[in-house]
Amino acid sequence: MTVSGRTTAEVERLASELGATAMGWRDAADAADVILLAVHWAGVDDVLTAAGAEHGALERKVIVDCGNPVEVENFTLVHPEVSLTEMVQRRTGARVVKAFNLAQAGVWRAMPDYGARGLMVPICGDDAAAKSAVAGLVEEVGATAVDVGDLRQALHLEAAAAVVIRHLFGGAETTATFNLVSARSAD
Repeated sequence: MTVSGRTTAEVERLASELGATAMGWRDAADAADVILLAVHWAGVDDVLTAAGAEHGALERKVIVDCGNPVEVENFTLVHPEVSLTEMVQRRTGARVVKAFNLAQAGVWRAMPDYGARGLMVPICGDDAAAKSAVAGLVEEVGATAVDVGDLRQALHLEAAAAVVIRHLFGGAETTATFNLVSARSAD
């Protein structure tokens, strides 16, 4: 596992915590099979450039986009016509999957108890193998992946995240999120 970021000290701290290797953007992209793009939406273009997007370094890689291009004055999407996920795919030629965007970062550090059904994580993308790889990562953190369709659904997941973010800014517990549930069957 590799970790990259803007602040060398923070990258080295996180890499040590995770038992990973700290690397620059381009080296990390070259070494990765799956890339978690966990960058504020305003910095995505710079990170993709630093990782070598213009030189094909990300082409055919699996990129997991957990970002939400939401402005927090009115809690609306910055680009309501196209998702950040679709923009990343167009820019990189990668096999991009939207996932992990509906829960605050702390949820993924120590999976809280979401009851008997657990946490359901919607994922979407155009590449079945990429979605399968990401579903495996979702399972590794103790949640259940729910395939909600192709990449066009990413815009809807980002809109749902705007609601979650507004709720969190309003004082909700940091573990608050939308969770897909089914009715219990009558026995």
